[in-house]
Amino acid sequence: MEITEKLYYKDNRRIIFKAKIIEQYEDKNGWVVILDKTLFYPEGGGQPADRGWINEVKVNNVQKKNDIIMHYISKEIKTETVDGKIDWEHRFNYMQQHTGQHLISGAFWKVGKYKTVSVNMSIDYTTIEIETKSISDVELNKVEELANDMILENVPVNNIIINDNELSNYDLRRACLIKGDIRLVNLGDFDCVACGGIHLSFTGEVRLVKIIKTEKIRGNIRVYWKIGNRAFVDYSNKTRIVSKLKIALNSNEDDLDKKVDQLKNEIEDIKHSKKTLEKKIIEFYKEDLLRKFTGSVQHKESSADTTMPVLVASGDISAANAKNCAQFFSPGPQSFGRSSLPAGHAAEKVTSRLNWLGNDIESKVIIKKWINEDDQLVLNLVKSLIIEKNIILCMLNKTDKNIKWIIACSEDIDFNFNNIRDNLLKPFDCKGGGKHPIWQGVGNIKLDEEGFLNKFEKIVRKEKNTPGEIRTPNA
Repeated sequence: MEITEKLYYKDNRRIIFKAKIIEQYEDKNGWVVILDKTLFYPEGGGQPADRGWINEVKVNNVQKKNDIIMHYISKEIKTETVDGKIDWEHRFNYMQQHTGQHLISGAFWKVGKYKTVSVNMSIDYTTIEIETKSISDVELNKVEELANDMILENVPVNNIIINDNELSNYDLRRACLIKGDIRLVNLGDFDCVACGGIHLSFTGEVRLVKIIKTEKIRGNIRVYWKIGNRAFVDYSNKTRIVSKLKIALNSNEDDLDKKVDQLKNEIEDIKHSKKTLEKKIIEFYKEDLLRKFTGSVQHKESSADTTMPVLVASGDISAANAKNCAQFFSPGPQSFGRSSLPAGHAAEKVTSRLNWLGNDIESKVIIKKWINEDDQLVLNLVKSLIIEKNIILCMLNKTDKNIKWIIACSEDIDFNFNNIRDNLLKPFDCKGGGKHPIWQGVGNIKLDEEGFLNKFEKIVRKEKNTPGEIRTPNA
C-alpha cells in the first residue's frame, strides 16, 4: 500500500489540492514534508520535479525514495492540513518535453532502429542520446518530420497499468525488466514504452519539435532539441536576429550565408594587411631609434610579431659600482634606460651604465610607460626587444581598467626576478609572475606608476651612480 496517493497520475491538468501531513522533519537539505496525497511529481525518468507551494511555502524539490514522496520546503509548516498548488507553467513545459521525447525516440526507432540510451530535460534543451556512431542529415530530417507528423495527427496519449506477465502482448520500443505492476505510455500504434513520467493528453499539445544540433559522446550521438513552446520562442528569437542581420548586411535572407563568408574573407585580408603594415612600422621605428644612441649596438633581425618603437642607450660605469647588481644577475652585461610618459603620450627618458663585471661590453636597461596601448602590442614589443643582446626592461601599460606590468631580459642575461619580486610588487599591491625571460602581471588602476618604475630602477641600481639622461621626442 502506497504511503502517498499520487494525484498527478489521475489528473495531469489539476493544479491545486488539499492533503494531510503524515510526517515533517528537517535534514541537511531543508524541511521535508510527507503528505497523504500529492500533485507534486518527484524527479525521475529524466523529468525534473514539479515546483509550487504548500501553504504558500515554496517547494524547492520533490524526491521519491522507497515509494516515499518527500517535499523539500523552505520552512516548517505549523498546520496538519495543507493546501498545495503546482507551478503550472513549469509542469506544462516538462510535460511537453517528456511527451515530445517519446515522439522523437519513437521516430528514431522507426527511421533507423536507433535506440535511445539516455535523456536529459534541461532548462534550455532536451537532449536525446542514441546508440550509434553516426547518423546522416537525411535521417535526422526524417526523424524530425515523422515526429511533427505525429503531432499533427493529435494522437491520444494513454497510460496503462499492466502486470509484468502481460508485457508480451505489447510491442515495446524498449525492453522492460520491472516486475509486478508496470505503467505503460502508449501513443496510439506509434510508440509504446514503460514510463513513470507525466505526459500530455494528446500529441498535438506538443505543438512542435526542432533539431538544434548534434554532438558525439561516449561513442554515441547526442541530439539537442527544442520542444513545444520552447521551439516557438526559439523560432521567434532567430527570426528577429535574421531580420536585424538583413538590415545590417543589406542582404536578403537567402544570401546571408554568402554575405557572412564574404565579410570573413575581407576581415582575414585586413588582418594580413595590418600585420604586414605593423611589421614595417616596427622595423622603421626600431632602426630609426637605434641610430639615436652612441656606442655600438648589435642588432638582430626582428621576428614577425614585433611591434612599436624602442629606445636603448649604452655608457660606462666602473666595475666596482656595478657589483651592486650582482645579486640579481649572473655574469652578463646591463645598462639603464628610463621612461616617463605624460597622459596621452609616449616619451622615453633613457640612461645607461656599463655591465657590472667591468668588461668593456655594452648593455642596455629600458624603463617605459604606455597609456591605453594594446596589451598584445606591448608584449610583442618586449619580445622584439629581447631579441637584442644585453637588454633588461620594465614596462607599464595603463588602461581604463588596470595597469599591466612586464619585466623581461635578453636570453643571454641570467636575471633572477624572484630575488626582487616581493620587494618590487608587494609595496604596490601588484600581482603576477612568469618564467625567464618574461614576467608580467597587473596592478590597481591607482598604482603609483612613477613610484613603481623608480623602485625597479633603484632596486637594480642600488641607487648608485645616477647617470645622465637623454630625452627623445614623443612616439
